[in-house]
Amino acid sequence: MVAIPVPDPDFGGGRWGRGRCKSVVVADTERHVVRLIQVNLERRGIDVVAATDVASARQRIVTRNADLLIISLAMEGCADLLRELRGTEATADIRSIGLSDAKGESEASLLEEYRVDAVVRKPFNPADLVRIVTGG
Repeated sequence: MVAIPVPDPDFGGGRWGRGRCKSVVVADTERHVVRLIQVNLERRGIDVVAATDVASARQRIVTRNADLLIISLAMEGCADLLRELRGTEATADIRSIGLSDAKGESEASLLEEYRVDAVVRKPFNPADLVRIVTGG
């Protein structure tokens, strides 16, 4: 697993620039991946909402006032959703972690292309992802 956070002292410190990360939307078409992340983050007291498509992810981000989006970069419409979030004042500050199983693409190119705050390669260790989110 490789994770590359942006050079932001609040990222991964559990602070997210607005206080402790409290609400996360996890979006992936692979339900077992969503459930794995959900169980591990909920054990740390974080509210996690699942989405298996971009439309439901978009809706849940807004209605739950999410602090963080963890999204599969392979999900259809992912790039459009991330662009939309960054271009909308109400959602521009939401942090994002992209899950990638792309072979051969560098993390730097994925960070630039998708404008996510970090990239985590599949398969990943759930404990490592929890540490990125909570800073612990």
